[in-house]
Order: sequence, then C-alpha cells, then structure tokens
Amino acid sequence: MAWNDVANNQTVSFNNLQSAVNNGVFTAKTSIPASNEQITKANADTYVNINTSYGPYAAKSSNQLVVKSDLQAVITSYAHTIYYYTTCYYDGFYIEQGASSASTACTSNPYSITLYSADFALGNGSILYYDSALNSPWYSDTACGGSAGYFKVGDYSFRYYNVGIEDPWQIQDYTLCAGETAYSFGNCGVSNSSPAGACSDASTNPKTLYSECPTITAGCSLFYNSNLTNPVTELYTFANSANWDMNGYGQIEGFSSVQC
Repeated sequence: MAWNDVANNQTVSFNNLQSAVNNGVFTAKTSIPASNEQITKANADTYVNINTSYGPYAAKSSNQLVVKSDLQAVITSYAHTIYYYTTCYYDGFYIEQGASSASTACTSNPYSITLYSADFALGNGSILYYDSALNSPWYSDTACGGSAGYFKVGDYSFRYYNVGIEDPWQIQDYTLCAGETAYSFGNCGVSNSSPAGACSDASTNPKTLYSECPTITAGCSLFYNSNLTNPVTELYTFANSANWDMNGYGQIEGFSSVQC
C-alpha cells in the first residue's frame, strides 16, 4: 500500500515506510527491508529520520507498533543572511523593503535579517521563513502596496513575491551581482553513486562546471551555469583533476577517499 493510502490511525509496514521515502516524506538512514511486516517504534528510528521528541512517538515503548500519525519528519532548515534597504509599515508591522534596483541591492543594502529556508542553496522558487521550524513565512515589501524591491544574499540579488494569488511568496529574479566572477573548470564529471562514477562521467560526458572560487577546495561551491544559480546536486564530482565529496547542495565537503 502506498504511503498516501495509509490512514493516520493505521499501523505502518516496511513497504509503507519505503513508499514514504520514495515520495519525499522521510529520508532513509539505511536500506529498508521489502516486507509487509508492521514496524515498531524502534524500527522507525532505525530506518528513517524522524522527530523522536514528537509526543505521540515518544510515548510509545520501543517494541510497540506505530501508526502513521506517530511519525513526524525531521524538519531541516538553513539560515541565510538577507540584506535589505529600509523598512515599510503595514498593518501595525514594519516589513523589510528592498532596493529599487539589483545593482543598488548588491552595493548599498545596509541592513540585514536572518531568515530560514528548506533550501541550503537558494534560488528561484525558494521560500523564506522567519523561524527555523519553517512555520512563519516571510513577506517582503509588496505587502506595503508597492512593487517588489531587490534584496541581497551572498553574491546574489533577488526579488520576493508571489506570482499568482494562490502561489506562495518565493524568490524571483535570482541573479549574480554584477562584478562577481565565475571561474570555469572543464572536463568535469558528476555522479551520485561513487567517485569512480564521477571519473567515468568526466571521460564519457565531460562538462564545464563553475565556481566562485578561482581554485577549488573544501567550502567552495560548484554550479552548472556561469551565473552560479544552478548548483551541482550530485554527491561526487571530478573537477580540476581531483575527486571531491559534495554535500548534495552544491558545496564541496573535501577530497574523496578514492581518487581517479
């Protein structure tokens, strides 16, 4: 049975749990057995990342069966420093207001606020929140009745608004600030399976990757485009004649244990 077909008060099988992972509800810690056996509290924590402090789950003993509503996904969020130009007043609150142009945002936004997102690497479509639990969405200056201003994060400018009435507010027009340099590296390869897979990809399907760093090292990011807006999401890369472990969000963690 698919995860979406399991009622909140129904127990959960290993196959149900795998369905939840396949649909992005949970992330797996290790391979889940293919079985219709119903899982216990201990099984759930063994195989997927869940909120073990969640009340209904915490109240169970380790050998008790869990029902769907006992399981709550771990919320992962990332902090981002957003620079803004000034504030505007709306309905009793001061709201962060962007600059009138991308160039001004990149050079003259003097104030900052820490916001949170489910995205480690921000880009068009990313949603920002005031809180790390991602419960309180951020609303920018268009709430004051004007046009969307420009904000800055890292080396990028962006605007923040909802495209349609039913759409969430999200990052739009995410663009590398003028004057920032993207460095290119040819004959690269990527893989989600292994460093050897990245080497093979570099040989059979070589590609050019880009970075904000003139020399690739741990902490640098890799992108597919020279605007540095499309990060490499694979876990392994071969670039600049070396194998690198990636964090899945475009950032290099360090040298791979296996080199080509």
